[in-house]
Amino acid sequence: NFFKDKRVKIFTLQDEKNFMKTIHASSEFTVLLILFTLRKLVFLNLKKQSNHNQFIGSEINNKIVGIIGFGRIGRKVAKILNAFGAKILVYEIKKKNIENSKLKFVSLIQLLKKSDIISIHIPLNDQNKNFLNNTNLKYLKKEALIINTSRGEVVNEQHISEFVKKKGIRYTSDVISNENKINKNYLMKFKKNNNYILTPHIAGLTNESIEKTDLYIFNKFIKYYEGK
Repeated sequence: NFFKDKRVKIFTLQDEKNFMKTIHASSEFTVLLILFTLRKLVFLNLKKQSNHNQFIGSEINNKIVGIIGFGRIGRKVAKILNAFGAKILVYEIKKKNIENSKLKFVSLIQLLKKSDIISIHIPLNDQNKNFLNNTNLKYLKKEALIINTSRGEVVNEQHISEFVKKKGIRYTSDVISNENKINKNYLMKFKKNNNYILTPHIAGLTNESIEKTDLYIFNKFIKYYEGK
């Protein structure tokens, strides 16, 4: 209302579905986080160890990957992971007519029970707040890996913390709740437990994505004022 009252025109990428399909940064970063965690790369930084056994990781090939939300990013992640030989399960609340022998649509509970890796790609709204919580997290496999490049609020971070500590669940996230008001106690969990990995909300940031977005918004601006 403030901007409307001041007659300020705001240009965004909302509903620009065709343009957003050209942006690959977030989906590629999601796969990077999966590889980064499975191969324990975070623990190798600047370390010289004679015992390499402690750094033996896992492969994506033949892993069951559950994708929660099959929109633009979820589809791209599935496509990339198919090339790695992963078996893809998908939970999507909106019915989609997609025929693909390389993936299977399942219920949320089925996905959580069967998946070695869960990748979250749902938007943050009232319906999806605390989407993953004690009620459904209890179905996870022991040592399952959760990747979150969506929003911190789509998981109950306190419940996730309990499962990381007690069940050995691994949680790798590019986002946290209330990012403008950082919870230092929560961040300390990432420093104290090797099953936590946190990156600073950079999934969508690449040279290419920034340049494409800047040019697209600029052109929207020009077209708007040329049409006035």
